[in-house]
Amino acid sequence: MLIKVVIFDAQGMTIKGKMLSDYLVNKYGINKDRVNLFFQNEFLECMRGKADLKIELVKLIEGKNLTSDEVLKSFYQEETKRDERFIEIINKLKSNGILCMFATNHDKYRLEYIKNVLGFGKLFNQIFASCEVGFLKSEKGFLNLF
Repeated sequence: MLIKVVIFDAQGMTIKGKMLSDYLVNKYGINKDRVNLFFQNEFLECMRGKADLKIELVKLIEGKNLTSDEVLKSFYQEETKRDERFIEIINKLKSNGILCMFATNHDKYRLEYIKNVLGFGKLFNQIFASCEVGFLKSEKGFLNLF
């Protein structure tokens, strides 16, 4: 059988680093229960592209003397790194004519960082992001894209 397409994931595969939820608890001391509740509700809507993370995050960091921009910039710089082992694999696959796609659950700001700063916008032939398609990867609407 000839492989024509390989679809890659983000966290723990092509991207190394902590999850934002862990980062908020560990770096800023935000109550873990509040963070978990946020990630079960508002954050999911941000990943679906139906809410804006910078606006929603204000509720979680209230009283911390921080802005959403500061928190996200710090998180991206500290905890969003390319896994170069996979980058080599992707480049090798593409040089052999295999399409490499990226499927991910991300909000629009992290997606922008991943595309532009990490270079995934040029690395992958196509990107399927939850914030752009309106569905999480685990939802039927996302799977129907394939």
